[in-house]
Amino acid sequence: SGFTTGYTQTGTQTITIQNNSEAGTGTCTAEFMPACEYSVGQTWTYNYTGGQQTFNLPCTAEYTIEVYGAQGASQSSVSGGLGGSASGDFSSSKGTALYLYVGGQNGYNGGGSTSGTQYNGGGATDVRYGGTGTGNRILVAAGGGGTIAEPVYHTHSSSCYATCRITTTGCWGGGTKNDNMISCPCYVTHSSCGRGQYQSTHTHPDDGQSHVNGDQISYHQYLTCGKSTSTIERYNYYEGYGTSSSNGTLYQGSAGGGGGYYGGNARYAGTNYVNGSYLSNGSNSYGVNSGNGRVVIRLKSLPK
Repeated sequence: SGFTTGYTQTGTQTITIQNNSEAGTGTCTAEFMPACEYSVGQTWTYNYTGGQQTFNLPCTAEYTIEVYGAQGASQSSVSGGLGGSASGDFSSSKGTALYLYVGGQNGYNGGGSTSGTQYNGGGATDVRYGGTGTGNRILVAAGGGGTIAEPVYHTHSSSCYATCRITTTGCWGGGTKNDNMISCPCYVTHSSCGRGQYQSTHTHPDDGQSHVNGDQISYHQYLTCGKSTSTIERYNYYEGYGTSSSNGTLYQGSAGGGGGYYGGNARYAGTNYVNGSYLSNGSNSYGVNSGNGRVVIRLKSLPK
């Protein structure tokens, strides 16, 4: 008599053992060890490592699991899109393995790579149960979209041009000359002048008149900036998005897109996922986490 059982029984109890074959009674003391060494509210946090991590359930109990996706890459003081979050309650027996993949801001775990003007998207953070393949994911928080760098090409403003004023006086004895500026590299060849011809390294407009007698003045504009309109002078940087935009590809974001259950399009986050077959009280949101991802597991309740 006096023996009390139950999951929450701890410490010691005194019980009475009745020996029915002989008169008298005897007592003994039994020590009861707790069924779980952790109390409700105990929390485990797993941060980014660049590889798989494993959480073995320490108790038969119900756990709340929260996952946070990584932020997309930032550039030139412009921020990448914030990662998403997802959560749910998971119940299983002691020793059950959960495989954790914590997304990195460098794109680890599904973030789209840097390509052209797109900087890499953030990696998703997910929990896998029953195996380590992407098909075993039961909880996924999307990574945010990477920043975008939009090139600004050179345009020829007025400062890019200089104008030569070319005077030809009969061409006899002197040919052509430049009387506008010493540095002006323009010379004109007139076949009708007979002598004093100079082969120009520039293409000059033909005014259609013969230069035999009298002065003829012409003008030629040429580039001095040494740039073409295909020259990139700078970049305009734009923030990545924490908003989801699925590209329809499991796991992998497109160039610059965040990872997720489905990857995101360029500059956008991927998608979150909560598997209702394994998780209860599921919830998710987008654009909430900066930096690398993380997994937080909390002991919610012990069986009665």
